[in-house]
Amino acid sequence: MVDYIFLQSPKNGGFGYGNNIGLRYLKESNESVCILLNNDTVVCKDFFVKIRDYLNGRNEKVAFSILSRYYTHFNRIDSEGFGYFDMYTGRSSHKYHYNIKYLVGSCIIMNNIASIPYFDENFFLYCEDIDYTFSLVDNQYSIEYDPQNYFLHKVNSSTSSNPNMEKIKMLSMIYLMRKRGTTMQFIAFFLTRFIYYMCNFRFSYLTYFCKNVWK
Repeated sequence: MVDYIFLQSPKNGGFGYGNNIGLRYLKESNESVCILLNNDTVVCKDFFVKIRDYLNGRNEKVAFSILSRYYTHFNRIDSEGFGYFDMYTGRSSHKYHYNIKYLVGSCIIMNNIASIPYFDENFFLYCEDIDYTFSLVDNQYSIEYDPQNYFLHKVNSSTSSNPNMEKIKMLSMIYLMRKRGTTMQFIAFFLTRFIYYMCNFRFSYLTYFCKNVWK
């Protein structure tokens, strides 16, 4: 029989805030493996067995993800464990290989619980998995991918109905660029987004972007 423990959050503090509640509990409980999994996912039958087998006998710090398939189209791949982010333009993709590779936040599996970093709660939603991968590397974790395991992902089912998602993502990108980008990357990012909003006549977003990028 499996025991379930539900941890109640006093507020909706965002993706990282919610995960940190679980991470604190795990650290206090001396567990051996942490699985961060989105609430819009469905795991395969031997999901946990394959995780056990992948980590079996490995004492070094390991953080990895697995194959993500679309829930509605099993043969369509959402990601092969990694996403990619361009620090000069703010573009991101699960397919095109930009200059930063990160573990996709819908599923991140880690051992050595005591060493696992917390999420930066200044990210409400989006880009926190990019920043978190930086933190894992800073904590000497090996960033890996297991193609033998998979889960089904109801992509964007939790966010598609929110009309403010683009602005939330914009704020997260600005914060990420301030935190992790070089001066040259930040300038290139600003110019690229400025030109994009101008050329597409998205002046309300342009105003919002300019207001927040130089805060």
